Amino acid sequence: MMTTPRPAVRLATFEDAGPIADLLADAFLDYEWSRWAVPADNRRERLRGLHLLYAGLLGAEAGSTWVTDDISSVVNWVKPGRTPISDALRARLDEEPAALFGDRLEAVDALDAETAPLRPAGPHWYLATVGTRPDRRREGLASLVIRAGLAACDQAGLPAAVETSNEANCRLYERLGFQAAGDRTAPDGGLRVWVLVRPARRLTGRSRAVAGMVVLVATDGLIAPRGPAWAPPREPGWVPDRRPG
Repeated sequence: MMTTPRPAVRLATFEDAGPIADLLADAFLDYEWSRWAVPADNRRERLRGLHLLYAGLLGAEAGSTWVTDDISSVVNWVKPGRTPISDALRARLDEEPAALFGDRLEAVDALDAETAPLRPAGPHWYLATVGTRPDRRREGLASLVIRAGLAACDQAGLPAAVETSNEANCRLYERLGFQAAGDRTAPDGGLRVWVLVRPARRLTGRSRAVAGMVVLVATDGLIAPRGPAWAPPREPGWVPDRRPG
C-alpha cells in the first residue's frame, strides 16, 4: 500500500504573505473567535487583513511563520523578547489593527488581559494561529507545521502557550505536549477561551543547525531554510501584540 509523502515544511517568505492571508481568512471565517472578535461587515476581508499583517508580513520578517511547501497548512508563532521589524511594517501594525477590529478592539484587549495570567510568566513561545486548507484537513498537516515551531522552541529551552475558543482543538494540542492551564470567559460574556501550556523541554531526537535552519531527522518532514525572498529587517522594534487570537 503506497503512502503519500508528507510535504516539506519551511519558513514563510514575503511572497507567501498573500496566499497565507487567503488560507487563514477562509479557514477561520466561521471560527468562534472570529465571529466574536471581528465585525460582521466585510469579515472575510478584515480577517485577511489581520492575517496578512501578523502571519504573513510579520511572520516573514521575524521568521516565525512556517508553511508546507504548497501552502496548504500554516502556523504563526510569536517569539519572546524583541522582534526586529522594519519601520514600514511597524507603522502598519500601529495603525491597521484598530481599523480591522473596529469597535471590537477593546473587547479583544480585555479578553487578552483575562487570559494572560494563565500563560507562562517568563519568556515563552505563543502559538498565535494554525490553519489548513479545508480540502487538506485530516492529513496531519496542522501537527506537522506546529512541530516545526516546537522544534525551535525546544532548542531555546522555552515553554509554549496556545489559546483556543473551540474546546475540541484541545485534543490536538494535548497530543503535542500541551497541558490545560485553565479557561476564561470574555468580560462581555460572548466567548470562552481555553489556555494550554507546554512545559520547556529539549529536543530528544537528533537535530543540528545547518545554515541557520533546524533539520529534524525524523519522519515528520524537513524544516527548510528561509527562501530567497527573505531579507533581514532594517530596524529593531517591538511587536505590538499577539493578535489575532
